[in-house]
Parts: sequence; structure tokens; C-alpha cells
Amino acid sequence: MTSNNKLKSSFLCCIVFIVMIFTKATNVYASDENYGDLERIFSNESTAEEKRQFIETTINSPDSNISIETYNEFELCVIDDNQNKILLNQQGSKANNYLQRIKELSHLDISELRSLGFSEERINAIRSFENLTRTRDINVLNPVAILTATRASATCTVYSNLAGYRYDHTYANKSYKTLAYVSNGWEWSSCPVFGYKDSFAAGWSSSTNLQLLFVNSGAEYYGYSSNKLYGEDNYSTQSWNDRPGNLNGMYFKFPLSKSSTNSDIVDLYAKTGYSMNVLMSTDYYVSSFTHNVKYSHSSLNLVPTLTIGSNGLITPTGAFALASTDYPLTKIFYK
Repeated sequence: MTSNNKLKSSFLCCIVFIVMIFTKATNVYASDENYGDLERIFSNESTAEEKRQFIETTINSPDSNISIETYNEFELCVIDDNQNKILLNQQGSKANNYLQRIKELSHLDISELRSLGFSEERINAIRSFENLTRTRDINVLNPVAILTATRASATCTVYSNLAGYRYDHTYANKSYKTLAYVSNGWEWSSCPVFGYKDSFAAGWSSSTNLQLLFVNSGAEYYGYSSNKLYGEDNYSTQSWNDRPGNLNGMYFKFPLSKSSTNSDIVDLYAKTGYSMNVLMSTDYYVSSFTHNVKYSHSSLNLVPTLTIGSNGLITPTGAFALASTDYPLTKIFYK
């Protein structure tokens, strides 16, 4: 979406904050009977399709171990402005830049909008936006215009799930006091308005130093107009190499939009992505830990950077890095 280069805006970040609490039983193990042993699913032995099925089940499951938050792209702009006390008519307003982009899109015909991957509902909202603002200053929008901009937006669902845990277990021929299997990820409802470079991170902390043992991360690319899966980029190596020195997190960045590399040239976007992490302690029975997930969505063609602190908190860094509201959630698990 090359026309996005005209925009000068900042990163918008999604945060999920989770407190996971274990019971002090020994040899406790949770597994999904539909997909077999968690140890295999969370390893390189499982296929991309098996991981995809596991993640899809995770997102749609009523399991109370799952924490899910859904964010609207335009609402994130509004949140960002409110946090920085920037009004819609002031320079640097992310919401204003977003509205200007919607206004640009409203001049395209329906076939062009469909080729960009917008649903019929979003197209109707985009096309009606010009009429709503034709005789009004875009900086003083009425509630109907704001609602229309919201309907023109894509939503991003960010999730984190404690899939299972074990005490006194051997993994890859080494014994551990505690192992925890945590899956995290995101899913866009459809292509977002901005398609540059995004990033994803998870961080955790506990009084007994629960650390990263294994990570498997990837982003799955779909066609803008076809919404068809074209392939997956593996970010496991980057997730591991960009981790903090004390192993209490993982982080990777990726292009949200790109073109396919085969003979069928198609514009793609990272509709879904995941990180499946095995956490461990060799010395302690971990009874609780805090877990944080952050998805950083960029509306500027720069790479968003996320830093994971020793407390597992994730902070966007750089001149354009800004964060949205935290969502504290508590999880309790029983034997």
C-alpha cells in the first residue's frame, strides 16, 4: 500500500497483561486431546498446520486459561492521542492522520477498495466517509463520522494462553522442577489500513526466575483481496536472539505487508502470527508468574522496537514509540 508513505504517524501498541497462578501440586499436566501431547506441539516436531490448528482452537476455545483482547485500528489512534493529550486538530494527531487516510480511500472506486482487501461493510463505511465530511472540518468530526471511521477499521485480536504445565519433568533429556507451555499470538479481522512493519513481544517474571527454554514463532501471510493463506515466515531465531539477557522474554519484528515471491505476484499481509514458548525453572516449583504480551502496530515505515525489562514489562522505545492502555487480567489454575 504505497500511498501510505504520505502519512507521518507513530506506532500503536496492543498490550495484554496476565497474572498466571499455579496450584502447588506435583506432576500436573494439561493437554489438548484433539492435538496430542503439548511437548510435541510446542516443539519443532509438529508441522506448521498442526500449530495452526492448535492456535485456531486456542482463539475459539471457551477455556478460562485464555486471555483475549480485541483492538480497533482507529480506536488505537484515539487512545494514543488521549494518552499524549493531543487534540484532533493538533499536529501529531494519530487519529487525524488516520481520518485523512480514510478520506483518501473514499475517493477510490469499489473495485480498487476490494483489491486492497476491504470487506463490503468496510467499503460502505469508507465510501460514505467523504459525504459525512464534505461540508465539515475533519478536525471537528461529529459522532456519526467517528463511528463510520471505526467501522472502516480492521480489528486485531491479541491472545495469550497457558496451555499446560508440569512439575518434575524431563524435557530434551534434562530434568526441570517446573515447565510451562504458553502460546501467544494475534489475528487481524481483515487487512488494516496501515501496512508497514509491526512487532510482537512476550515477557514474564516470577520470584523464582522462570526462564525461556524453547521458542517457536511465525507470521502467516494472506492475500489482501483473496484472504487466502500463501505461506509462513519463521521468526524463531530472531525471537531467541533478541531476547533479554536473563531469558525472561521473546521479541520479533516483521513486515506487515509484502509481495509473494512465487510466479503469482500477490500483495500479502500478516493476518495471523504466534509464539509458542516453553518456560522453565531448574531449581524451583514455580507457583505463579506475571505474563505480558504486546503487539506494536506501525503507521510509519519504520521498524517498531520493544524492550523487555527484568520485571517482564514490555516498553516501546524510540522517538515514535507510544503505548495504549494496559489490560490487567488474573488467571487461577487448579489441579
